[in-house]
Amino acid sequence: MLTNIAGLKERLETGIDVIEFGCGSGQLLASLATSYPKSRFTASDVAPELVDKLRGKWGHLANMSFEIHNLCRLGETMQKKYDWVYSVNVIHDLSKPQEALDGMRGIVEEGNGVCSVIEPCMSQTGAHAESVGNSAVAAFYGVSTFMCVPESFQEDNSVALGMCVGKKGIVDRLLKAKFKVEDFKALT
Repeated sequence: MLTNIAGLKERLETGIDVIEFGCGSGQLLASLATSYPKSRFTASDVAPELVDKLRGKWGHLANMSFEIHNLCRLGETMQKKYDWVYSVNVIHDLSKPQEALDGMRGIVEEGNGVCSVIEPCMSQTGAHAESVGNSAVAAFYGVSTFMCVPESFQEDNSVALGMCVGKKGIVDRLLKAKFKVEDFKALT
């Protein structure tokens, strides 16, 4: 991830503010916090019990803090700006992904702030015809049906993208949130 964003590693070495949304176990953020002690890292999730668990596991890291945020309502609650905002495997699980991306855009430091959104994109457009004969896509549809889609139906008017939304679906939402999409790479 660091090699795909020009100058990010150097900025981390000198000290910037970073937040990860939906950080799960916190392993990636803790690894970054350990590698870049001059930067400040915030682990965030919507579930208070998960944030408490993260604090218990990684609280010994002096440059790591822990916050509860509903990513779909970020624009209503968060005022702080960050130099690097990111999420990994989160947006397609959300009930209101556009609101989440709009909120993320609102907290990226103007000028040289960066946002990274890493999502599974099994096809270009998300059209079923693109995936005929691809057993990996079939597996992703299965996982998504029983995990991602039910997770996203937590609110009225949920969108429920799921894992197979496609690159175009994610990029279109990023552009609508007024992100400048400079480097969209597929990892295979």
